[in-house]
Amino acid sequence: MHGTLISLVIDYKYAFLIPAAFVEGHVIALIAGFLARLGYLNLFLAGACVAFGNLLGDVALYWLGYHKGAAIATGWGRYFGITEASIKRVTRIFNMHKSHILLTSKLTNGFGLAMAVLFTAGITRIPFRSYMFWNVLGEIMWTGMLVSLGFFLGQLYTIIDDIVWRVSVIGVLVTLGILALRLIMYHNKKCL
Repeated sequence: MHGTLISLVIDYKYAFLIPAAFVEGHVIALIAGFLARLGYLNLFLAGACVAFGNLLGDVALYWLGYHKGAAIATGWGRYFGITEASIKRVTRIFNMHKSHILLTSKLTNGFGLAMAVLFTAGITRIPFRSYMFWNVLGEIMWTGMLVSLGFFLGQLYTIIDDIVWRVSVIGVLVTLGILALRLIMYHNKKCL
């Protein structure tokens, strides 16, 4: 998989980095740094393309949450204990701590929950300007760190990617486990 990505980046350079980062940003950032070290890419231009691709994904998640999120949350959310009251509570918390939530999520890659955080920012109607400010700030730091790791640690990017992947998988599995438990509790409550 990584060999194919590396070949695509070498062949299509910056034009490939943006859509690839939209789909899988951290891996592409590490690869871009590694290839910059080898002289295939300009380090700063590659970092800018990766950051831009990641931010496009952030905008898409915000837009989806803003325009369709409430319907999705109330429609499917009832199976997981999401109620109007819980949405209001999350909205209040998000509005009070948006800078901390957004920046922490970006810098930690959301511990596997970044997509949910960005989607929720849309649902809670965080002002887009504020949303983008914190995401751009976090993206510059996050992508800068990953591109630098790829540049300075070179071939070790696969080990770093494996660690990030494992943390993300654990985060997703924990989230799915909690959602499954909530669904079972909802089903049992309905059956009684």
